[in-house]
Amino acid sequence: MRRATLPSSGMTTTSPPSVRLRADMPAVEGFGLVLASLATTIDDNREGTMERADPEFLHELRIAVRRSRTLLTEGRKVLPRASVDPAREHFRWLGDLTGPARDLDVYLLEWDRYTTPLGADVTDALAPMRALLEERRDAAHDHLDRELAVPATIQWMDTWRRSLAELSTAGSEGSHADRPLGRVVSKRIERAQQRLVVHGRAIGPGSPAEQVHALRKDAKKLRYLLECFGDICPERPRRRFVRRLKALQENLGEYQDAAVHVALVRELADDLHARGADVRTLLAMGRLTERLEQLASTTREEFDQRFAAYDTARTRANLDAVLQGIGP
Repeated sequence: MRRATLPSSGMTTTSPPSVRLRADMPAVEGFGLVLASLATTIDDNREGTMERADPEFLHELRIAVRRSRTLLTEGRKVLPRASVDPAREHFRWLGDLTGPARDLDVYLLEWDRYTTPLGADVTDALAPMRALLEERRDAAHDHLDRELAVPATIQWMDTWRRSLAELSTAGSEGSHADRPLGRVVSKRIERAQQRLVVHGRAIGPGSPAEQVHALRKDAKKLRYLLECFGDICPERPRRRFVRRLKALQENLGEYQDAAVHVALVRELADDLHARGADVRTLLAMGRLTERLEQLASTTREEFDQRFAAYDTARTRANLDAVLQGIGP
């Protein structure tokens, strides 16, 4: 399992699906192979997630779920609707299930980066908040573990893999099932890029946080397509394009994390106040809220520069090289 930590934001890159693909193979076959690989990744990381051996097991599982959801959406004209609709519902449920535990993992992983600049006295005063975060994290993982251990959850994945193995012979695929994989993937990547650029250009100083968050989702979907079908993409231009996309994603991710964590600090402050927390702790949480708000503000101000660096002729040329290299 390959992972690389990006120190600027705590973001990680996860192992892309390891699948041998051909641009001229039927699209339904290619989509099925990638989805089957993602199902294996989910299963491979299930035990480690439940054992809590490393937060990255849950991260790998969650990214595989997100990639699966993206492929089910982007492959709606390739895959049989009878299989896609229940799968989209299941993976949406699994995404919602894994979210709280992962969010709290991330907060605790970022704890030192958030609190160290506040000084030792403030950090010490925040000890009750950290304890409450750990309490909530453990409760979220307990709930996740119970759901992952339910036999029906395990059986569903077995059934899903069997249905993927039968796709090419099912005879009820989507209208684009027999089109060359390269043709379908190229169009989906192009449209994902168009969405990202149009939505990014629409963001201004007064745009709400929800609009920025939606753009982050657009960027993730584009990245997932490039990763899932990387085997038919020319390596050098793909790496160059993804490098530029990553720089934008780091900004969007850091802004989203800070904004979400501000809301969480306020929620925890209400909880601790109700439990009779010391005033010193509540004041320290106020300091932490100010720091997170400043991080959110700074990254939001940097967005225009990051997006402008992405929305360039060079980025377009890198993507064109990827699309031209896919064929057929």
